[in-house]
Amino acid sequence: MPNDPQSQAYFQSLVPQARILFRQGYDEARATVRPGDLASVVTLVRSLHRAIDIMGREHVGKAAAAGNMVECAAGCAFCCHQNITVSAPEAVTIVQFLRAQARDVPDFAAHAAAIDGLDFVGRYAKGLPCAFLTDQRCGIYDDRPEPCRSYLSLSRAQCERYVAVATDGGLTILRDPHTLHPFLVAGADWALVQAGFQMVSMELTALLAQATRPGVCERWVAQEATFTTAPNDDYLARLEHVAKAMA
Repeated sequence: MPNDPQSQAYFQSLVPQARILFRQGYDEARATVRPGDLASVVTLVRSLHRAIDIMGREHVGKAAAAGNMVECAAGCAFCCHQNITVSAPEAVTIVQFLRAQARDVPDFAAHAAAIDGLDFVGRYAKGLPCAFLTDQRCGIYDDRPEPCRSYLSLSRAQCERYVAVATDGGLTILRDPHTLHPFLVAGADWALVQAGFQMVSMELTALLAQATRPGVCERWVAQEATFTTAPNDDYLARLEHVAKAMA
């Protein structure tokens, strides 16, 4: 919850929509995912992504009507130098995408080690793009995670300056999708926790370094605790807090 009054007022204005999204994600996960069935996890995540994309287009349209144009476009990959946090279902879905495409798997462990401890300014300064970025294109675009889908910039020039100068000069993005869309994913994650699945959330490549090991995804969907988390990981506590707030 933000501390300053203006941000608090903004967040409170979105609570009714956040509750709807949280419940939507929760209900869909309960209805879709079956223990031992990796395909059901992929079905859930891709359905959530479709809903996010639809909402994103609506946000973009409203912004354009108000004179604020989203400047994200194919080949613009300045935002692909940020740390992205994902939870287990999205990581499992990416692994299934890589398997289906018979793609070479990047060295996720090395990539995670290279960016460990860096904030986005430090990462920009070192010029470390996403492990999936090739020729300014996302190699997993159809299955890219929610944070990537919800990051809609109103100034390409500002994004470019971050990469070129690596200073925190401020970015202008659409706030509503960036704030609201995670509640859809959180609802689904909480449903899976309630159903007995281990739930973790961490930096994309760090989680994929584990998820791409042989048998990890299969054991996870069989409801085994297969992922290792940091001692200070608080994702389950945060999920529980959100679930209570959304009740």
